[in-house]
Amino acid sequence: MIRLLTGLPRENGIGEYVAHLTRVRPDVEVVYGRRMSPAEFEATGGERPGVWATAASFRRARRATDDEVARTHVTWEGWGPVYGPRTRLLTVHHVLDRSVPWAAGWRHRAAFAAARRGHRRTVRDGVRVVVPSEAVRSDLVRLYRADPSRIEVVPHFIDTALFRPLPRPEARARLGLDPGAVLFLHVGTDDGRKNVPGLLRIHRRLRRNWPSARLVQIGRSPVVEQAVAADRSAPIDYRARVAGAERPYWYAAADVLLLPSRLEGFGRAALEALACDRPVVSSELAVFREELGPQFRPADPDDPERWVAPVGDALRAAHDPARPAWVAERYPPERFVAAYRRLYAESLAAGPGPGRSN
Repeated sequence: MIRLLTGLPRENGIGEYVAHLTRVRPDVEVVYGRRMSPAEFEATGGERPGVWATAASFRRARRATDDEVARTHVTWEGWGPVYGPRTRLLTVHHVLDRSVPWAAGWRHRAAFAAARRGHRRTVRDGVRVVVPSEAVRSDLVRLYRADPSRIEVVPHFIDTALFRPLPRPEARARLGLDPGAVLFLHVGTDDGRKNVPGLLRIHRRLRRNWPSARLVQIGRSPVVEQAVAADRSAPIDYRARVAGAERPYWYAAADVLLLPSRLEGFGRAALEALACDRPVVSSELAVFREELGPQFRPADPDDPERWVAPVGDALRAAHDPARPAWVAERYPPERFVAAYRRLYAESLAAGPGPGRSN
């Protein structure tokens, strides 16, 4: 039995990654607030059980089983107490950075402090770690002095059967969007990493060059929600949730995906956009440079003026068959599944993990 522990629902980047892991082997169970089958996890919505409830469920799952092999770990809300002697394989999606303006409040500060303690402890105890990018691997080595030989890079995969090029007029008609407007898209929940306040400043600057431009925010964002509530005429379309099957139409309808993130471990939205033949303008993060390759168009997340030129360039490069080809070649599901099957087999053969009991 492979038991996957997660604190995020299916309709989330990490939740989607957990759902991908269920393809690796048939004997998989997900712990998300409670133990559930992969099919049950697929049906989870956007609500989260809360950070303390998540920690409690992780501890219960650890005590209740002797067959635990893998733990998926969202690094900015990871929990030191969940690491135990049966932790054999740990997935670290991104590494906490103190420079990111995380949400205020003692609960968040306590959660992040626990995450940092958990990372230090796991690195010290030599648990095998999987990361989705070389950028995360570098952060673990730099910030926690992790042993590079115990860190393996396994990029997530992009489902190119779902995320594929679609005609923009058809997508806009289906979604009821203005066929003539310039449409900027942002995909991601508002959690400090995504720099949503910066996104709104960038959008206001871009409208001076493209007055018809509208911003579509997909993902829960109190900042965007407040901006729309304060000005109902604001050129912003807010969608807290979009069903998975609808997401390719939103990418296809957009002119450019904007990602002014301050921290990312894997730029899933950027690769989904490329798979749908949409250009991306992103912040100057190593992970975006690594993943986007020749499609990397960087801009300073703190200077809206610096976004005008790359966005103009992206608008002129409306279609490019090299984008979906890049994603299909570099991020296929077969490579991901094969890598994790090997990791699970090696973890099972190695016996209990080196972590200490709590």
